[in-house]
Amino acid sequence: MYYCEKCNAAFEPERCPVCGNKKTREPRDDDYCFLAEQGKHRSEVLMSVLDANEIPYSAVPVGTGVESIFGMSLSCNRLYVPFGHLDKANGIMREMEAEKTEELRAKLFENANSFNIPPKTEKKLRKKLKLPDETNFISFCLDIVKGATKITDDDSNTGAWRFVYCFSQDYTLSIEPNRFEIYAVRPAKA
Repeated sequence: MYYCEKCNAAFEPERCPVCGNKKTREPRDDDYCFLAEQGKHRSEVLMSVLDANEIPYSAVPVGTGVESIFGMSLSCNRLYVPFGHLDKANGIMREMEAEKTEELRAKLFENANSFNIPPKTEKKLRKKLKLPDETNFISFCLDIVKGATKITDDDSNTGAWRFVYCFSQDYTLSIEPNRFEIYAVRPAKA
């Protein structure tokens, strides 16, 4: 394991995957390492869980340039934990992600009858994905939800555009969760 002082990142290869820095070293237990960047609400929940598990952390508010220019509160936090607590903190995050995935999957299936897609969007996506005409597009999307290994929302505080993302082995599905409109389906990155 190596540590980059520029990025506060812990990683396996000798070169920092974030900035490309070759001047890395072995991490010390008290080196603060990047854990996550999350929206305000989700990061506050994670901070309370870290507190409950007696894991020290540092939260650095971050946001968009627009938020800074207009003096708005910043919409995200970058969280850092000491290297000696990084494995435990990552385990907690994995548990929280799994719980969130199942919570969102249940919500999506509860509202499966409300799934919809504008005809023009469906036509474009069918062509892009090379789906046969006989394939029911909504059923195809529900199969992505069913097989998703991770389902998350963007947890943004920056306005009305908010989506739920379903990541399966083969596809990423984007759904607008208020109207349950299918926004996009993309092949998964290799």
